[in-house]
Amino acid sequence: MADKKNADLELGLIKAGVSLASKKDVDHLLFISDLPLTEEMMKSRSPARKKLVQAVTSESQRAVYDAMGWKALLLPAYDLPRHEKFKVALVGGMARGWFLQNETVLTMVAKNAASYPDSIMLVRVGEDTESATNFMAGSAAKIPSQVLDAVLSLSMSIAEEGWEGHPIGAIFVLGDSTKVMEKSRQLTLNPFQGYSETDRNIHDPKVREAMKNFAVLDGAFVIREDGVVLAAGRYLNFEDVEFEIPLGLGARHTAGAGITRESDAVALVVSQSSGVVTVFEEGRVVMRMDSRQRRAWNPEVAALRDALADMNTVDKADSLELHSQKQISKTESGVKSKSEDDSSGGDGGSSTKKEEKKKEGPKEKDKIKDKDKDKDKETKKKG
Repeated sequence: MADKKNADLELGLIKAGVSLASKKDVDHLLFISDLPLTEEMMKSRSPARKKLVQAVTSESQRAVYDAMGWKALLLPAYDLPRHEKFKVALVGGMARGWFLQNETVLTMVAKNAASYPDSIMLVRVGEDTESATNFMAGSAAKIPSQVLDAVLSLSMSIAEEGWEGHPIGAIFVLGDSTKVMEKSRQLTLNPFQGYSETDRNIHDPKVREAMKNFAVLDGAFVIREDGVVLAAGRYLNFEDVEFEIPLGLGARHTAGAGITRESDAVALVVSQSSGVVTVFEEGRVVMRMDSRQRRAWNPEVAALRDALADMNTVDKADSLELHSQKQISKTESGVKSKSEDDSSGGDGGSSTKKEEKKKEGPKEKDKIKDKDKDKDKETKKKG
């Protein structure tokens, strides 16, 4: 009964949203859910049909919508809160030129990808700073949508998963690469040096996977506008001036604000402590994305890994633990055997000697008897 009531409410909400989107004052209908809009929800001749942009988490589903001629966006397949899904979808639409400045976007968003929307938002592009609608108005507008999508997805992946269960931070500097390289220096060996541009393009899933591993290095990734990764482990230089960044943000965020203030680049910073992805443009925060939850990790294990960082591999630490367990078991067994011997103590030694004496006693008596017989024989001979 309750399920039917909820389904009726969802259907009523979607119909109301479609009705609002059909009005002339609304330019776009952003539908964030993997489930399709049925004929009952939106008629094929509805004015809202031409305004529809659907955001899904399945690549195959997005390809189907593309083949049908519908506008579709691909969202990261992570458990994001509603407003974070909205931000990513809105930025994706703006990067593709679907949502323009001062246009009105009516958004219906679902809590889970496999459910229908339960929330409605109305936003004007470029006016609402909290929803990041002013993000694509500056430097980011020069970056191709596919490259921006790839970097956003990679940032969210690192924020959610970390590295081997350990939270890590990262900074990606995207665009105006010539100036960024001039204003930075290499902290460590560049792992991308010597490879062809095809083999270090962020569109390649293998390259993105390698970047997850290289994120543990100090320094920033520098990515060209076409998605080619120029370097990792770069130290960013900028003028020592005050930046208007939220309290509690660290050195990575200061570097992101500084380099974007002195160039036309966009910086995406992943916080190691919170997992929040902060986007900087022109020296200021233009968007923040926070995942619902990070992958569980054990702080004790993390502390142990940090303490044994000079041992090269975790396997060595495991072998040390196994060795220590063996030593403890040996010590316990040794103490146990010694205690058993001590419990028998001197009595054990004396009882052994008594047993030996008992065994030797009859032999001594036989010797004495033999001597007495010999004496009797000698006496008889003399007599």
